[in-house]
Amino acid sequence: MSTKKKIRSGAGTTMKPARKPRPVNNKKGLNLPWILMVIVIGITAMALSPMLKNEFTNWDDEYYVVQNALLRGPDWAGIFSKPVVSNYHPITVASLAFNYSMTQLDPSSYLITNLLLHLINTALVFYFIWLISGKKMWVAAFSAIVFGIHPMHVESVVWVSERKDVLYTLFFLLSLIQYWRFLNNGKNKNLIYCFLFFALSILSKPAAIILPFVLLALDYWYGRKFNQRVLLEKIPYLLVSIVFAVLTFNIQSKTPIA
Repeated sequence: MSTKKKIRSGAGTTMKPARKPRPVNNKKGLNLPWILMVIVIGITAMALSPMLKNEFTNWDDEYYVVQNALLRGPDWAGIFSKPVVSNYHPITVASLAFNYSMTQLDPSSYLITNLLLHLINTALVFYFIWLISGKKMWVAAFSAIVFGIHPMHVESVVWVSERKDVLYTLFFLLSLIQYWRFLNNGKNKNLIYCFLFFALSILSKPAAIILPFVLLALDYWYGRKFNQRVLLEKIPYLLVSIVFAVLTFNIQSKTPIA
């Protein structure tokens, strides 16, 4: 009959089997980019927070909001058919109509909306740069903080009439993100989303007409070969850009360009 020997140590105590090493938890490292994004957004919000004390100005706010009859109701047919201050940007005017329905001529909701849009844009810049840089979080953080607090962006955020800047930028960035996803997964639905966001962007401000050329720059950055297919993909974007370029020129030639 065989007997099992117990391994003993010291004063006759049985030694416990060695513990298995705990698996390394990498989740904290994965969360770091999003923590950085929150920090960047917080700094941007603090830097621009004095804007919430602002009032309407006597420069364009009078025409965009104070005396704009399209906001009363609102007049949806007029919003999508009539230019405002020599610009055709119905999505922007519709967003101002939303603010008017909330606070009428109290500037608080208009300014809060501008700030929130800019903070969302800052987060989107972080995410977009994070994607195209190969998920380098410090590159993304630096780009986003420069975008968020750069003095050149102050006017676009703190001035109610510049809603068009923060709004078109929102859809512009969403369009770029969808295009980058298309380059990575080849799914046509992302290309469709890219075009839809482009349409919303150009309806917020005609400056979005440059997007087709930015898409070509992304093709180059991704290392995509320039062929007939790449160019054909851009034709719908170019056609929309041409239409809005002509429309904007015709509208602005009456007053601003003259």
